[in-house]
Amino acid sequence: MSYSIDRHVVHPGQSVAGSVRTSSNVAAVLVEIDGIEMGANKVGEGHFALRYTVPKLPFFLRGHSYTMMIIARNAAGASTTRAVPIYVR
Repeated sequence: MSYSIDRHVVHPGQSVAGSVRTSSNVAAVLVEIDGIEMGANKVGEGHFALRYTVPKLPFFLRGHSYTMMIIARNAAGASTTRAVPIYVR
């Protein structure tokens, strides 16, 4: 699995876009940040895209690094995960 995102430093209200490339047998890609999970859109065989708008956050959640987990699963339930650092300003 490979991925790209357009920014690793984000601000509340800002959109983050990314792309995930997988093998053709991957059925779904999930993205999780600090317990919040969302599915990536399948745009083709082995190609997934995501777009997320960073919500307004209280001051004490800003200025910290978080780990975005990208999880690719096939139909049988086998998965692989990549950890991506994200910094919220």
